[in-house]
Amino acid sequence: MTTGAGGLHMAPEWANRLRAAGLDSFDALYGTERGEEAHRHDRSWTQRVELAGGEVLYLKCDVFTTFKQIVTDLLHLRRPQPLSEKERQGIERVSALGVATARPVAWGQRRRLGLPHRGVLAMTELSGGRVDDYLDARPPAEQRRAVLAAVGRTLRTLYGAGLSWPDLRVKHVYVDPPGKVGLLDLERLEPRSDAPRRMPRQVRRFCRELREHGADDGDTDALLDGFGRPDGLREL
Repeated sequence: MTTGAGGLHMAPEWANRLRAAGLDSFDALYGTERGEEAHRHDRSWTQRVELAGGEVLYLKCDVFTTFKQIVTDLLHLRRPQPLSEKERQGIERVSALGVATARPVAWGQRRRLGLPHRGVLAMTELSGGRVDDYLDARPPAEQRRAVLAAVGRTLRTLYGAGLSWPDLRVKHVYVDPPGKVGLLDLERLEPRSDAPRRMPRQVRRFCRELREHGADDGDTDALLDGFGRPDGLREL
């Protein structure tokens, strides 16, 4: 790991490219406006930035961390972290399981009085497209079910490791047919002792969203078969 100005951490293989782009410090990444805004809400925003060499990065910047989240972390004996750092930790957990996700190339945070204040995370682009967009294109049923079975196998890996993911939504699951599956927005993914109890509710909501984008009974059956139909998900 390489350290840049302002406490920014950089993956060694990306350090020279970030320097060449003038993005090798916390302030440069946090303050850049050269990208296209991909997402924004009251606590953070995400930009899509294309470097001179054609590489695409997504920059996730935290404006602030809510008092509620800080208290929740403290009550669970966790060091409070900005969302960008939680996202990086979620990426590490998923990558360790062999599941495709974005790759962090630079990250850092600013703290006040020992508490999170601002954070930034630069990530590579994930291949494929959102599963809802894939379904909206109305692919053939055989291909569609093979893809959803692959999604089910990915979720089995995730939940089988004792992880809970409240943000399991169609917009966060990427597919690259015929069978590659990737996950994004992992800041709330975490190991929990009650993950098996939470899993059916999270997966059922995900299946409802799939149906809103044209999935039928055969499609959700393919996903559950890939998952292995654990207790609580024998049928929908």
